[in-house]
Amino acid sequence: MGTEGQLHTVGGYGMRPVFRPDQRRCSAPSSGPVRVLVALGLIGWVLVSAVSDPRLGRVAVGLAATVAIVGGVIAGLRGGPARGWWWASGAIALWTVGDMIWWADSAADQAPGIVATVGLFGYAGPVLVAAWVLDGAAERPMTFIRQVLDGLIVGGSVLFAAWVLLMHLAGGRTGSEQGRWAALLTQTALAAALATTLVMIGLTYAEGARRPWLLAAGGLGLLALTSAVALTNPATWPLAAGSVAALLLLAAATWRDPGPQGRRPRAVLTPAQELIPNAAVVVILVAAVVGDIVRRPPLIVATLVLLSMVAGRRLLISQEKHAHATTLDRDLTRSMAELDDVQSLLQRAFEDSLTGGLWTSIDGRIHRANPAYCRMLGRPESDLVGTRLPTWVDPASAARAEEMFTRVGTIDGAGLPVELRYRKPDGKPLWAQHTAAVFRTVEGAPIQMGVQVIDVTEARMAARRQAHQARFLDAILENIGSAVVACDAQGQVNLINLCTREMFNLPPAPWMPPPGIEQPPVYHADGITPIPPDERPLSRSLRGELVRDVETVFGEPGADRRIVLSSAHRLQDEDGAVLGAVLVMHDVTERRRVESALIRQALHDPLTDLANRALLGDRLDQAIARQQRQPEPFALLLLDLDGFKLVNDSLGHQAGDQVLITVATRLRTSLWAEDTVARLGGDEFAVLLERTCDSQALAIAEQLLGVLRRPVQVHAHTITPDASVGVALSTGDDTAESMLRNADLAMYAAKDAGKGVVQVYRASMHESVLQRLIMDAELRLAIDEQQFSVHYQPIISLISGQLRGFEALLRWQHPVRGDIPPSSFIPLAESSGLIVPLGGWVLREACSQAARWRRLFPPTRSLTMSVNLSVRQIQEPTLVATVLEALTDAGLEPGDLQLEITESTLDQRNLILGVLHELHDKGIKLAIDDFGTGYSSLSRLHTLPVDRVKIDRSFIELLAGSNPAPLVAATVAMAHSLGMQTTAEGIESADQLPMLRMYGCDDGQGYYLGRPMSAEAATALIHTQLRRESADSWPPAAR
Repeated sequence: MGTEGQLHTVGGYGMRPVFRPDQRRCSAPSSGPVRVLVALGLIGWVLVSAVSDPRLGRVAVGLAATVAIVGGVIAGLRGGPARGWWWASGAIALWTVGDMIWWADSAADQAPGIVATVGLFGYAGPVLVAAWVLDGAAERPMTFIRQVLDGLIVGGSVLFAAWVLLMHLAGGRTGSEQGRWAALLTQTALAAALATTLVMIGLTYAEGARRPWLLAAGGLGLLALTSAVALTNPATWPLAAGSVAALLLLAAATWRDPGPQGRRPRAVLTPAQELIPNAAVVVILVAAVVGDIVRRPPLIVATLVLLSMVAGRRLLISQEKHAHATTLDRDLTRSMAELDDVQSLLQRAFEDSLTGGLWTSIDGRIHRANPAYCRMLGRPESDLVGTRLPTWVDPASAARAEEMFTRVGTIDGAGLPVELRYRKPDGKPLWAQHTAAVFRTVEGAPIQMGVQVIDVTEARMAARRQAHQARFLDAILENIGSAVVACDAQGQVNLINLCTREMFNLPPAPWMPPPGIEQPPVYHADGITPIPPDERPLSRSLRGELVRDVETVFGEPGADRRIVLSSAHRLQDEDGAVLGAVLVMHDVTERRRVESALIRQALHDPLTDLANRALLGDRLDQAIARQQRQPEPFALLLLDLDGFKLVNDSLGHQAGDQVLITVATRLRTSLWAEDTVARLGGDEFAVLLERTCDSQALAIAEQLLGVLRRPVQVHAHTITPDASVGVALSTGDDTAESMLRNADLAMYAAKDAGKGVVQVYRASMHESVLQRLIMDAELRLAIDEQQFSVHYQPIISLISGQLRGFEALLRWQHPVRGDIPPSSFIPLAESSGLIVPLGGWVLREACSQAARWRRLFPPTRSLTMSVNLSVRQIQEPTLVATVLEALTDAGLEPGDLQLEITESTLDQRNLILGVLHELHDKGIKLAIDDFGTGYSSLSRLHTLPVDRVKIDRSFIELLAGSNPAPLVAATVAMAHSLGMQTTAEGIESADQLPMLRMYGCDDGQGYYLGRPMSAEAATALIHTQLRRESADSWPPAAR
């Protein structure tokens, strides 16, 4: 329906589209061989004419034309009668042979013979006419007979008139002259007759046909030349050239006719065809009168023959018209049948089409709607027929629908697609594409329209989804935190998102970098080595390389540079053709700065900005590696400030930090830049001396001590730092760990030597460490093999002498060494963390033993079980739960247990105070052990949840010999004032008891009152105590 059709009125069937079948083509010989052969003949004529007689060249062209026609018929004739062309070839051959004989006679100075003049030249014309007649007589023989009669009538009349004229002119001439004139006039009359016949036949061909007129022109030229040769010298150049031209025209007639094809003659006589034969009759009559036919019987016969031919022509015309009418009726019947078939086919195609179809009037009123269109709209055809299409579309599309019908009425508006929106009965929208075609009458008036309707709803929705997806992707690209750049296959950038523009300060969209613009400088990750444009990530990905997380630096050195991680990927279609590439860049400038800061923070001390332990270890590894390549000694100094804890405790941590910063500055400025100064933590420093021998290392260590001992002014206080220095010298087979260990051992040796001195590591220092390691291993084994036991030391009331309770003490029975004192393994257990499981076991064992005593001796319910807690145990988050679980498992009350903490533990009171309060709130008693050995103030006791103070043995020793001890008295008085009880530790003799009782000390504990004993001995002691119910003192020796 996309093209215009033609409508014609046929019979009474109204307006229908008629499809005209192509006329049957009558093929002429192929033009290729013809052109080649004629060209060869023409070249031959030129060559021969240049060296001899032009007539010889004309003969050559004639032969070439003859061969060309014969070759063309053989090579290219497809369909159509070939007889005419054979006869045409024969006519040219006759003419050529006659020309050859004439040329031969002329060359012999002889008059041309009658054979050449009449026999050959004369027969060439009729043979050519016969060729033309045979060329078209196969289709309509009746018509061609009439056409031949027309030509014979006209030609005969001309020949008759020429004959009369010849008789008139030859009347006064001699015999030879009469013969010559007779031949000339005969040839001329024959030529005129044949020429007229050719013209008459040519008028019967279809309009625009080229071949008949080429044949006529060539034939007339040859006939004219035939007459001319009788009057002139046939060897002249004009005659020769005319002969060549006539032969070329005849050869050209064999080419395929590009004009209207076919040889069907006109079915209706033209005025010229009617006039010329009638004019011939007038010529015959005039010639008969002038020629006095009464006295010339031949003329009478000729006149009668011509008039008979005219009568026969009239009869043939009548028969031809009747045959033509019959043919028209038959053709009309066949055309109507074909038209019905076509109409049925079109109707079936219209009904079965998968796309919607409409027949409408010019103003859009629907005449027919196919099922596909009805299904598309969801409406029956009966609702649509008779209505205008714009009434069914959405109001927003109504104007476009009206415009479609207005526009398609013009030639320019036909076939243009128009999208219209419908509203289906269920309310759903329908988008359809309409393509209209106009059907017109023969005169071109539009009368009907065909509309093809295609449902494009899905395509439109898909396009909308694609547009939404494109906008969604654009929004993502514009809001994503990564820079995105895309280019085409030639590397021209065609996409830059907002992040990229902001990152590189580019103009806003839609600006794109023009081709050839100078790209910004890009460097490798080192920020020094430039990257050529063809080696940058986007260019590399275009070549097919996989680019992942390549770090590059944008910007000149010294400017505000950007560090980015780039990943690029080449884009290809399904056939593998390169479409372009996409580059994604993440700005990691700030991350790298933070990483650098973190690395520095990880490798430097935040307070002093010195290297820390990790960086010192790396520098040690480097020094060891250099020594292995090129022996250069180095030394490691470990400095620990002496008495620094006193500075912190007395002046505060801020003053201590100021001292540390001053020490760090003095160390850094006293050494070379290649040396490393590190702070290992607290008040411990390390110095790595590169390329330093033993004597130099010792000298530098002494110099550093001198520098550190200069006074420091802190908050109006003058502090004189001092340090103990341990020196480890390289040996060639060191490791960083061994150097640190050796320097640490030497530093502790310096402290043992009196502090403020320098000690060089010796192998003997390592023995003590080995012993410590052996002890640690044996301690772990002892836990697994249960080599430990709990001993109980009694606590006696100094007032009543009664048993108040026991303190659980851990004992280690080594299978080889025997009993190991607690002072030898408790510090090791605390430093290694083994004190936690050991302390838990002592707690559970002590609670279980107290519960057993209560079951054996009910009167002992007032006895208290005391268990020591270490700092490591208190720092355990599960301590409270562990204690409560032990009490629950043993069946004791919280008040039956007393936990003892050393005074040194209170140095971390901020960390343990919450735990102590929680334990005390549960009802568990708390006591401070070894009170007086630390830096605690008695005035701070009231802030602690403590029930008892245990005075250290160092103060009790002062009471020997009943000497007074004011500190003991003050401690007892202060504790009582705070509601706390007191216990004197380390009572070794009886003379210490009087002063303790006088000061009011509540309880006592020591070897004089009772040594630590096993559970069995303690059970016996309790049994003995219960049997002495009447006793008033303890022990018996005190009485």
